[in-house]
Amino acid sequence: MSMVALVKLKAVERPRGRLLCFPYAGGNAVAFHPWRSHLPEDVELWAAQYPGRGYRFREAPFTRLADLLAEQLPLVRGLCALPTVFFGHSMGATVAFELTQLLWAQSGGPMPKHLFLSARAAPHDLPTAGGIAPLPDLSDGELLRRLHALSGTPAAVLNSPELMGRALQNLRADLRCLHGWWPGPRAPLPIPITAFGGRDDPFVAFADLEGWRAHTSVAFKQHQFPGHHFFLRECYPDLLDRMSRHLATLALPGDGLDPRHLDVH
Repeated sequence: MSMVALVKLKAVERPRGRLLCFPYAGGNAVAFHPWRSHLPEDVELWAAQYPGRGYRFREAPFTRLADLLAEQLPLVRGLCALPTVFFGHSMGATVAFELTQLLWAQSGGPMPKHLFLSARAAPHDLPTAGGIAPLPDLSDGELLRRLHALSGTPAAVLNSPELMGRALQNLRADLRCLHGWWPGPRAPLPIPITAFGGRDDPFVAFADLEGWRAHTSVAFKQHQFPGHHFFLRECYPDLLDRMSRHLATLALPGDGLDPRHLDVH
């Protein structure tokens, strides 16, 4: 099975901390490339790159969330040797949350300092909420209609049969990862959680974001931005401004990162 890669999108000589981003269903690391210039100068930017997309387009994508999490866990643990916060959008919010749960279960190991979870309902509101996650077996036409409603597919992909076929393959694989995922109740995490959403998101309402409050014992905030499910494409400077206020406060410890399996681009 192919390994997950964590891609460095912005390098810093002596980083104070790291922002690690997890993409939405069907997405890849390049979606976060424009974020580099909107972060504090001493904060690195990393993103997960899954098989089947980007430069890994020839590899088979994951179809089980448990496998995807297991492959990422040692890489994420290594990255958290330096103060790190997680950002996940839609499916990425589930991945970020579940990886944090796994890190916490391994008592004494490094954990993210903050969870920023976007366009995703809290776990106790799933699987009925949160968009198209329960629908991996839709026809191509119906899935494309759902994508159009989400405004989630670039025109260049929609206009290319080859790219569209590949995008649908990856999307279906990601939806199969999410389909039926029900981790059950867990104790609140000992780190802050901030939930973001789009005011006109047809699948995740403001009330759905409130559910994340039950998953932290520290602090919770939520904020809505103008836009639909993929509001982050237009609103990412404002979104990053909010995250940067926290990133700027991270303390700088020694960097014990094990660089194995980390792709630098």
